[in-house]
Amino acid sequence: MNNTQTDLSDQALVTAIRANLCDFYRHLSRSVPEGHFEDEKFTRWCSSLGHPWFNGVLSSRPPEGSDEAFIEETLRYFRSKNVGVFTWWMEPQVRASDWESLLSKHGFGFSDDTPGMAADLQALNESMQTAEGLEVRAVRAEESLQMWRVSLYQATTCHLTGKRRSMTWRESWAWDSPCRTILGC
Repeated sequence: MNNTQTDLSDQALVTAIRANLCDFYRHLSRSVPEGHFEDEKFTRWCSSLGHPWFNGVLSSRPPEGSDEAFIEETLRYFRSKNVGVFTWWMEPQVRASDWESLLSKHGFGFSDDTPGMAADLQALNESMQTAEGLEVRAVRAEESLQMWRVSLYQATTCHLTGKRRSMTWRESWAWDSPCRTILGC
């Protein structure tokens, strides 16, 4: 199957980046089974990392009247897990404006400034030098996994909740996940 992005218009690239992020969240949700929920309309994930992107909901369809109950149940769920902040995402084909009034009623604020990047792989300058001393290695041992965890934890400690959270993550995340863990040192 060829998934190469050939439409390089700004709108097509934004859509592709968002679709990729949504696929990542679906994968993330399945990677933490105890925090996973998925049906035809929603995917919800909850991890032990205190960063909002590692705890959230993905909407695959426009809202319906019954979705308010799911929003309320989701708020209770994350409170029960002591998650201070989580995100609510929409698939690229779902308009955020359709969800805005329902979610804002429950305290959510809309943000459309998620970073994303795309590059024409045929135009990459491969002769550019990397930073001196930088080495990128796949994590393959417990020691480097722990180093990656500490680095990620320090980089993503949730400043929004004002407290550090314990780090317990499934080891399988680093070993057998298609979302490979890479450590730059």
